[in-house]
Amino acid sequence: MTKAISLSFFFLFSHLIILGQNNTKIMCYNILNFPGNTPERADTLKKIIDYTAPDIFVVNELISQQGADLILDNALNTNGTNEYVSANFLNGNDSDNLLFYKSNKLTLHYQEQITTNLRDISYYRLYLNNLINSDTAWFNLFSCHLKASNGITEEQLRYEEVQILKTYLDDNAISNNIFVMGDFNFYSNFEDGYYEITTGGNTPLYDPINQEGLWHINYNFKNIHTQSTRGSSTGLGGGASGGLDDRFDFIFVSQDVLDGSNNIKYVEDSYHAVGQDGEHYNVAINESPNTIVSEELSSALFYMSDHLPVILEVENANYSTITPNENHFLYRFTNRKNEITIENNSSFTSLNYSIISVDGKLIHKGVSNHKTTVKTFFNLTSGLYFCKIQLGNTISNKTFFVD
Repeated sequence: MTKAISLSFFFLFSHLIILGQNNTKIMCYNILNFPGNTPERADTLKKIIDYTAPDIFVVNELISQQGADLILDNALNTNGTNEYVSANFLNGNDSDNLLFYKSNKLTLHYQEQITTNLRDISYYRLYLNNLINSDTAWFNLFSCHLKASNGITEEQLRYEEVQILKTYLDDNAISNNIFVMGDFNFYSNFEDGYYEITTGGNTPLYDPINQEGLWHINYNFKNIHTQSTRGSSTGLGGGASGGLDDRFDFIFVSQDVLDGSNNIKYVEDSYHAVGQDGEHYNVAINESPNTIVSEELSSALFYMSDHLPVILEVENANYSTITPNENHFLYRFTNRKNEITIENNSSFTSLNYSIISVDGKLIHKGVSNHKTTVKTFFNLTSGLYFCKIQLGNTISNKTFFVD
């Protein structure tokens, strides 16, 4: 296994934020050997991104750093925005995964490649930038692209890949806020790999829409098929044809995501395949009419990939609604080594502050009275810390490093 930990991915979040009904949208997408010989598909992907606006975007079948840069520059950070960043692109033995995310909302804490005999499984651990009640919401994301094709040998290989994943979860005691997503190439829930995903190891995982069965060429599952978007061979960078008749793409989640017991909760009925209207069984996604997306978007889905993206939302549970305040001069915050200075320049009688470690542990709480300055000293180990500052119903967060 290879590890990559980069503090450069920590977003230094120091402006005031609005919390409350602030959902996080997660999307996974097999982008068909991108960029291949059709790098212009980045412009096609932009149309899909503009429509879906994911906060977390995880892809399969990325070929190169060039492809990652094309996605950032031509599909995500467009129209004058630069909110999206990516994890490190790590080139494996086959096509690769990559995480893109909104850095004004989330921070990447850690990433690791989990080696299998075919394609690496990518692990990404993120947290929401906003802290409330001395805690934040963590996301443990795993991106998989399992062995393709229908057959006993291929099913066994998929099972072995999933075993590696579930062993990794157990060995590293990862049991909370898990999202395992990507192109699994499962033909039914009767496969050993699917059974291992949902029941193997110490942590069962769940299909949020609970749609088990024989998905392959089965009209009864026409509302959830994700492959193929093409009705016939098109020469558009390869990919499968034959119309929509397989459910290969999934986002599995842990139980706490479903019940909201660890600060994030699945939003009921938010899970869907983008552009899937249930009316394109065994035909192309852009065959008119598509009853839920525009002709422009259905064409983008057709040209971009032979898979549909899958998306879900989670809400930030147990967070309090607060009133925003755009005045950035209510207080002054500085830190030098183990010394933190907070000056209350506001009209509020008191300013409450908390020092919190990156894993959510409360280290210190204090108060700065009106027009006064407090200096606090700590013996902190090196790393990233947060200072949550509350003035009335306004909360802001400062991040700082201790060398």
